[in-house]
Order: sequence, then structure tokens, then C-alpha cells
Amino acid sequence: MRKIGKKRGTGWLTKLFVFLGVVSMLAAATLSPWFLNRLADKKILGTTGSENTEASIYMIPYNSFADKIYAMAVASGKGELQAIEMGDNSEFTSLEDVEKETVAFIVDSELNSMRDYGVLDYELSVDAENLESVRKYAFVNVPVNGGVIFRGINICRASFSNKRNSLIVYYDQEYNKVYYMEWRHRVTEKDADEYNVERIKREAMRGFAQWWTRWGLYYEFSHLRNGLYVTERQQEKLTGIVEYDGKYRLNISQDWEKSGKWVTFRMGMPLEEFINFGT
Repeated sequence: MRKIGKKRGTGWLTKLFVFLGVVSMLAAATLSPWFLNRLADKKILGTTGSENTEASIYMIPYNSFADKIYAMAVASGKGELQAIEMGDNSEFTSLEDVEKETVAFIVDSELNSMRDYGVLDYELSVDAENLESVRKYAFVNVPVNGGVIFRGINICRASFSNKRNSLIVYYDQEYNKVYYMEWRHRVTEKDADEYNVERIKREAMRGFAQWWTRWGLYYEFSHLRNGLYVTERQQEKLTGIVEYDGKYRLNISQDWEKSGKWVTFRMGMPLEEFINFGT
């Protein structure tokens, strides 16, 4: 990481039913793990309602990553978006080495992609050695009075750390795109000028329009037909706002902060501000 994971004689018809039953059991045993693993991103995770509520339920299709952003915007705008933990996130040590390598590879590749798109100015790289924890969630919406339930959205929260850096990344498990990242760097005398926060903020403000355009390309906003994109500055943070249907909004921001010898860079959608993680 800048430098910083049976009964006899029952007849042929009965035998046929028995045979089909065995085949069905084998198929269920084979497909169940796959089915359960795909529930979050490909099936409805659950429905809510009551005997007195008639819910019109259907799935919003995801033809692109931008479709997921739209679904999140609508659900969060209605106060319905929640995060469900997938599996036992406390047992990080039980992760196989190959899974740690996979997570590190995905994050490292996506950091490079963000640099290629021009939304990340710094060269950050991670490896499995620095991977401290992995937590997996599914974003779901829980309609209060019935309504639309979208497909669950699988995300992964990966945390990396070494002596001078720490990095937390929330990324999509289907498209690998980063929803949000927070990078902390310990400044030394050698790189004090490079990490002058006031200067960085001034430069970021001058180039914000270009950065916002590039972020739109990174998030594939060109796939959307009903999105309106505006920008504004909010409380010293540079924030781009995506608005849908004239009422549902999501913020995407970048911000620098200095505390003692540490500088912190935050970028993306501040998920914990509008999603209930149940913690």
C-alpha cells in the first residue's frame, strides 16, 4: 500500500418417482450453496408486509453499475436502505489465503482503475499481507408499507494497514467499483510539502468540475436516462450530487483532513451516513 486479502415390488411408476426424488435431492444439495451465495445479488433477499398490506413487489433490474446507484438512491431517499451482514464477519482468521489474495487483488486493481479514470491522484497499492479485516454485507431495502424491493447489492469492506498508512475500501462484489474509501497517511518531514492539506484542497477545488466528470465516467452514469447531476460545496467538502426523478439524491464527495502527523483522505459515497449498518 503506497506501500501499505425402498420397498420391493412396488411397480415401475413408483420406482420412477423414487428415482426422480433422488435426482431432485442431489440437485438441491449441489445447487443450494450456489443458490444461497447468489441470493444477495441475484434474488430477492426477503419481503416485508402484513395481512393488511398489499405490496406491489418486483425487482429492479441491474444492467449496469449505475442502475445499482439509482436503486440505492431511491431506497435511501425513502429511508428504507439497510445493510445485512453476510456470514460471520468476526471470523476473519478463517479466511483462506486464496480469498485474502483475491480481495487484495480486487482492491489493488480497482485503485489502479481509479487512477486511470483520473479520480484518484495518488499511487496506492495493497497486498494480502496488509489486509487486516474483511466484512461482507448485502444492501437491501425494507419497504414500510409495501412497494418495490430491489435485488440485494453485495458489498465488501476491506481494511488494510501498515506503519504509515491505513486504508478502508467499500467495493461492489459484482462490478468491483469502489463506493467509498478512507486513506490515512502518516506525514514525515520528507513528504510534508506533498501533503500540505490546505494546498491540496485549493487544487482540488480548482479541478473539481473535471474530477466530477471523470467520476461520472467511472460510475457509468452515461447509462442513466433520468439522472440530473449538479455540484456544490458543502461544509468544506467538495460534493457532487446525483439527483433522480427530481427528489432522490446521493452525495459523492472528496475531503482532506489533518490531525497531528496524520492526514486523512475520504472519497466516494459516505455510506454510513445514509445506510443503517445495524451497529
